[in-house]
Amino acid sequence: MQVFAIGDELYFNAGDRIHRFDEATKRFSVDPGFLAQLPGITSITGRPALDASGNLWITADGSLQVLKKTPDGWRPSGIPTPTNILPYFFAFEDNGVVWMHSRRRLTRYDPNIEILPPSPLRALITQVSLPVSGRTYYSGEGTLPQFDHRDNSFIINFVTPGASLAEPVQFDVRLDGHDANWVSMGSAGSAVFTRLEPGDYVLRVRPHSGRQTGEEATLAFKIRPPLYATRYAYGLYVLLGVAAIFGATRVSSYLGRREKLRLEALVARRTRELNASNDQLAAQVEEIRILSQAIDQSPVAVLIARPHGNIVFANPRACELTGFSARELIGRNLNQLSEQPLSLDRESAAQAALQRRETWHGQLTDRSKSGRLVPVRVTVSAIRDSAGEITYLLVLKEDISEQLAEQERRQRLESQLFQSQKLESLGTLAGGIAHDFNNILTAILGYCELAKLDLDTPDAVHRDLEQIRSAGLRAKDVVAQILTFSRQSNPKLVPLDLAGPVAEALKLVRASMPSTIDLSVTLESGAVLADFTQIQQVVLNLCTNAMHAMREHPGTIRISLRAIEATAEMAAELSPLQPGRCMCLTVADHGTGMDRTTLDRVFDPFFTTKKPGEGTGLGLAIVQGIVATHRGAIRVRSSLGVGSTFELYFPVTDQNAEQPSAIAADAPRGNNEAVLVLDDEPAVARFVSARLEQLNYCPTECHDPVEAAAMLKHPTTSFAAVVTDLTMPQLTGVDLVHKLRDRGDDIPSVIITGYGTENVRAAISALPHCVVLQKPFSGEELAAALHTVMSSHRSQARRG
Repeated sequence: MQVFAIGDELYFNAGDRIHRFDEATKRFSVDPGFLAQLPGITSITGRPALDASGNLWITADGSLQVLKKTPDGWRPSGIPTPTNILPYFFAFEDNGVVWMHSRRRLTRYDPNIEILPPSPLRALITQVSLPVSGRTYYSGEGTLPQFDHRDNSFIINFVTPGASLAEPVQFDVRLDGHDANWVSMGSAGSAVFTRLEPGDYVLRVRPHSGRQTGEEATLAFKIRPPLYATRYAYGLYVLLGVAAIFGATRVSSYLGRREKLRLEALVARRTRELNASNDQLAAQVEEIRILSQAIDQSPVAVLIARPHGNIVFANPRACELTGFSARELIGRNLNQLSEQPLSLDRESAAQAALQRRETWHGQLTDRSKSGRLVPVRVTVSAIRDSAGEITYLLVLKEDISEQLAEQERRQRLESQLFQSQKLESLGTLAGGIAHDFNNILTAILGYCELAKLDLDTPDAVHRDLEQIRSAGLRAKDVVAQILTFSRQSNPKLVPLDLAGPVAEALKLVRASMPSTIDLSVTLESGAVLADFTQIQQVVLNLCTNAMHAMREHPGTIRISLRAIEATAEMAAELSPLQPGRCMCLTVADHGTGMDRTTLDRVFDPFFTTKKPGEGTGLGLAIVQGIVATHRGAIRVRSSLGVGSTFELYFPVTDQNAEQPSAIAADAPRGNNEAVLVLDDEPAVARFVSARLEQLNYCPTECHDPVEAAAMLKHPTTSFAAVVTDLTMPQLTGVDLVHKLRDRGDDIPSVIITGYGTENVRAAISALPHCVVLQKPFSGEELAAALHTVMSSHRSQARRG
């Protein structure tokens, strides 16, 4: 950890992240504010510091930067900096000199010293070696002395003095008098020429780096012809011939000329054969060199073995794959590298393929020297002699670990996509069911409320009405569960102590728990972004399942809530969980447990192991939907006869937990205001109208949206507010409010709906004096919504 101060603030740099010490909590926490001041910087190395001029020296994102404080924040100062150092610490002198420490090296940087321009790119010939005579010349450029015809092979070395190390330098070579074309030598600083003919030559070396071509270096030299092929030797031959002709008889002259012609032909033929042999040998040497480099640099393991399997050659990739050195591999049998030897069937198939002169392909699992198992793709070919007999086996092995992992990940993603599509289809169906069901529930609960307020009934009838209302409220909870599962309603995620909703839910669990089952609870506090009601629903569903699994197995249900640190391995296994602090909610039972098949389907909607009438199969599916909404993850472990353990992970938040607010009990009353009530469901419209009359309003009931629009437009009618359903034939509630607003009528409006309220609020977010009320609702909730929207309208009218 590096400690540094900027102004009066003290910071700590650890793991490329900036931290500050919180005196209140006595803990280090990540400080995003410091990085937010620095333009485009994501990570900081070492300890930043301020010089005497107030400039910030900092090593960030792999480079040394100097920033200057401006009204808009820190910006580049324009001070030139070295590019070949990444310091961890800085020290400053008054004259502007900066001392920087990096990797056990202290560097002094003076910005006042002029940075010398880079040297021009040029080639320099440094050494010429003659393998035949063993002589060596050290020469830059110019002309070398003449060489004997036997010194016709050269090794020439060259460099680029003063070249930058930032980019590699490539060389092109041309030997005038031998080949007029430039030949690329790559980055090798040497060239070899063999068996040059006598003559005059000029060597040219041209460097280039990137798009820059440097200055050529030249070197001239000459190879003398052999003595018998010199001009003077040929003159001597002529004189001797003339003397022989004149000194011999005509027969001798004839025989001499004939023998001379024969010898010349023989010399020419032998010379051609020698040149052809030299060319063939050079080509073979070059071919062997290329083949050797290809095998050494091959990304595939290359092994050559005898027919019985003993290895005689292994390339570097084979050593890297197996973990053995080449010395250890040679003599080892191929079967010793595999986790298991080939089965008899596969071995027979491989031998049959090789006998048919075919290549055998297969997939094996090798065990490296360290014990690591490596899946490999194997190709085996036969190397035969001139008689067609197999002398060696060529074995190629390719590591396919990443390919198999990618294939497994793709299959897992496809499975998740299929599951997501199933949930999406079910969510669409659930939304439609919830809408129709909520209309029915609104009427049922409304009439129960009217009956309780209007009738002075005996106690028995009053208890019956309470039972009807209780059943309606239970049906309302079922609708909420369906909407939660279908994700058509967005929960309100606020910072809260997760122990609060868990403890509240356990009160209900204890009340319904059989005496044969105990409850062991351990709760730690921890703030997360969560919805209080949905967390309660998760606990209730999990505990209900646990109690059902333990009906025939008395014991204890263990519930714990603890803070843990999620590792990178856990995050990779439990997507979309991120590494870091999180709260782990565990519900464990000692019930019947689940087998592998049941465990794979445990979160499928409507899948249940309960008897008909005992469950719907939505409980765990709802738990999965709620956890996904909270950006958490679930892990399930279960064994038949042992029990099941559910672990739920929720990310911890740094925000302070909120406390639940109290709900007002008294419903606000009206002052004989005229209210238009519009709903195509007569029972709902009748309940709303009757309840508004009891709340001292003057309602007008209507079931046709077109008729209602005409009433609102008629000059003789005047309403203080409108209560309208959202979904109606011909004209929706939102369309009706739009019509009113378009003609300048800002009458307060309450839109009632059986769908999730979040989507409706988004649709009417631009409409003033309009609120949404979710079905089913009570008279108190209706009164509160109407009072809110009318009060807002009156306040704006007074301000206007």
